[in-house]
Amino acid sequence: MKEFNQMDILTFFLGILVGYFIEKILDSLIARVKLSTKKRKWKKAEQIWEKYQSLSFGLIVIQAGWKAGEFSEEQVVVTIDNSYKIPKDIAENLYNSHKGKWESADLNDNEQYGIAEIDPHRVSDEITTKSDSHQLRIKGHTYRYFEFLATNRLFRSGTKEEQEFLNEIIGKPHYLEPVSSFPNPLSVGLSLFCENGNSLVLTRRTIIASSGGLWAGNTIFNAVGENMIPYDTYGNNFQGSTRLSPWITAKRGLHEEMGIVFSDKTMSMVLHSFVWDSRILDYKFFGYVINSFSRADIRKMWINAPDRNENSELIFFDCSTDKQVVELVEELIHNKSKWASECILCTVLSLFHLDKITPLKIEKIINES
Repeated sequence: MKEFNQMDILTFFLGILVGYFIEKILDSLIARVKLSTKKRKWKKAEQIWEKYQSLSFGLIVIQAGWKAGEFSEEQVVVTIDNSYKIPKDIAENLYNSHKGKWESADLNDNEQYGIAEIDPHRVSDEITTKSDSHQLRIKGHTYRYFEFLATNRLFRSGTKEEQEFLNEIIGKPHYLEPVSSFPNPLSVGLSLFCENGNSLVLTRRTIIASSGGLWAGNTIFNAVGENMIPYDTYGNNFQGSTRLSPWITAKRGLHEEMGIVFSDKTMSMVLHSFVWDSRILDYKFFGYVINSFSRADIRKMWINAPDRNENSELIFFDCSTDKQVVELVEELIHNKSKWASECILCTVLSLFHLDKITPLKIEKIINES
């Protein structure tokens, strides 16, 4: 048996080290090229969207996903840090006077989750395909639905006097500084693609107040639009606080609103954007789900969905060819008053992320409309 001398051993370990660092360097270079390409595409999309902000009135993209244009679960850390307490002056002037009306309308004063602090930041200078370099840190609180109605909702839809009262309290809001006196809900909106991505499934929002019709009633809406609740957790903690997951919210919403039980083996889910709604001062993750179900399958599951009454009908759009995608985008641009802003933005960004359309093509359609 051949014996290894000290030089052989040294050469052996040097080879391992050189191989390791070459792999790390190549991995980093590949990741940087891919990231740079994706960033250029997203930057162009954001520039076009900012130029035509009126198409998705009130919505501002705070952050696109860092990794190939999407978020990973490790990059998004959402925690419950306390309970929201409605300010005394808002309670006395608005909450108490409206509460009876909301109860009479059979609205449920259920517990939900809202945002108190936002901190998107870099966690590592190393950029590779195997590690996350950024993190979106969100701290928040639990609140009750009526507290949301007395604050965020009345800020948008209250009387002139009520809106002026709330404006004096909050001043000039900014998306990176959630209003401390408001609950600021966090939700997840999803585009749903069936037939392996060849058909987009949308809904028409109900007009029934107790089923969600108070917001964007009778408009074309995302297949899923679900508020985060304190139970959207894997049961783990982060620095002593309960950690929540927007992916759990998304999967719960997919089941409750569409009757679809998500499967990691047969479906794909992506969250690609974190958005602020300046109209109502709440926050949303946008993304999409792709499955192989037929339209008939989708309709059958939707009819039996637990929250089926939140939507009055299903709407399908073909999107398997470039021509069909262009026609879809033309439809939502030409008839934007019939579409909820959330649906317009989520649909276009999802089509973009799936490489079904380019930013330049979107700009061309907008200019020609």
